[in-house]
Amino acid sequence: MIKDSNKLLIMNLIKMRDMRNTMILFLIVMPLSACMEEIERFEDPVADFILPSDTVELFANVKFTNTGSGEYFCFWTGDQDHDYTLRDSAKNNIGLPPNTGRDFFYSYTQSGAFTVVMVASSFDEISGKFATDTISRLIYVRPGNDGNTLEMFGIYNVEKDYSPEAEIIGDSILLFRLSRKYEPRVNTRPVRFRTNFVQAVLTTGVGDTLYSNLSKITMYDIETDKPNLNLINVYGYLNKKKTYKLIAAFYPQITSFKFSDGPPATNLLEVPGQQGAYTAQINRDIFLPNTTTIEYAADPGVVVTMDDDLTPLESGVTPVTLSSSRHTFYFTKDVEGHKLVTSMVLSITYI
Repeated sequence: MIKDSNKLLIMNLIKMRDMRNTMILFLIVMPLSACMEEIERFEDPVADFILPSDTVELFANVKFTNTGSGEYFCFWTGDQDHDYTLRDSAKNNIGLPPNTGRDFFYSYTQSGAFTVVMVASSFDEISGKFATDTISRLIYVRPGNDGNTLEMFGIYNVEKDYSPEAEIIGDSILLFRLSRKYEPRVNTRPVRFRTNFVQAVLTTGVGDTLYSNLSKITMYDIETDKPNLNLINVYGYLNKKKTYKLIAAFYPQITSFKFSDGPPATNLLEVPGQQGAYTAQINRDIFLPNTTTIEYAADPGVVVTMDDDLTPLESGVTPVTLSSSRHTFYFTKDVEGHKLVTSMVLSITYI
């Protein structure tokens, strides 16, 4: 019986010894396995990305799609402060990390051709060093309007409660069509302007800053009744210059209008909200003939026509036929190749 007990005790001790050895072996192998697993997780970095296009717009939100592999990624966009070739210089050039986990979004604020560099890296547990891979692609950023194309150009506070805006003709003409009562005054508030996307710098031909000193520009010569042509230089990106021609001209003014065989028109009234449009009324003896001539006073160089007939009328000379009690007369003035038209709707009352 005692022998059996001793035998059982010895067998238990052997089992405990084997379990202890197994535990020790497990404790030794476990960190080695962990290291092997960590090493197996090491991923060779591969730099690769996709551009939405090789040409993008200024200020557009450009997506750099990350198709590479690695632990860490960095993008050098190639523009100012992000030039990969200057990374070791003293010019404070830096790369940018992905801003959506892996992918990267960026908006260029200057036009040109830029070399985009992507750097992918991983930490090598065996060597204790970072392994890196780089790739570069060229991207073109269209200048668009270079910041110097005007959307609107207006003179403010020319007259109380009235602020005319120039008509932008083509890409280089600023034409102000003004009623005579809104004579441009040059010693008031500065020109207001707005450009696409960015604020451009406007200067006159002699280098004066336009929006800070409008008094440098005389838009119209009142004495000679002629517009002064002003060349305005608008500077955008990379100091690119665009020149606008500013023209200010009044609509033709009508001071009198009558039939040769009748009294002058009364109440020449400007139509509210319609520059250069008038209404007038004339009282005419019903026994006078329907064919007559007209006499008028208008600016020099004004061409007068009636209704749909484009034949110019000469004051007091060209006969006109009054076929109804309502006719429209047009007074057209050419200013630097651009026409300004005043219309007058005349109502005839027979007495």
